[in-house]
Amino acid sequence: MARCLNTRNVTKSEDTVAAAATCDDLEARVRVEVEASIRVEEETRIRAEQEEVMLRAKIQAEIQDEVGEILRAEIRVARPEEVAAAHDLLWENRRPDHAFMRPHALRRVPGQCKAQAERQ
Repeated sequence: MARCLNTRNVTKSEDTVAAAATCDDLEARVRVEVEASIRVEEETRIRAEQEEVMLRAKIQAEIQDEVGEILRAEIRVARPEEVAAAHDLLWENRRPDHAFMRPHALRRVPGQCKAQAERQ
C-alpha cells in the first residue's frame, strides 16, 4: 500500500497511471473484503445473541414445567386450604400455552364447596 501511495506523487507516465489503477483496484478489493468481514462478524454476533435468547427461553420453560410438576404433586396430598394457595401459586407461575392452567380449571377442587360452606 505504501508503494501505491508513493506512485501517486510521481509525474503521470503510462507506468504510473497503470500502477495507480492497480492500487485503486487493490484498495477497493481490500475495502470490500473488510466490509464483508465486518458483515460476517455482525451476522455471527446476531446469530449468537438469538441462540442465547432461545436457550434462555427454553431453560425458563423447563423451570416452569418443573415448578408446575412439583406444585401439582403437592396439590395431590394437600388439605383444601393448601390446595387453594397452591392453585394461586400455580396460576402465578403458569405458561400461557398450558390448558390446565386456565382459571376455571384451577378453581374446581373436590370438596371445596363443602369447605367454603363450613367457613361461612
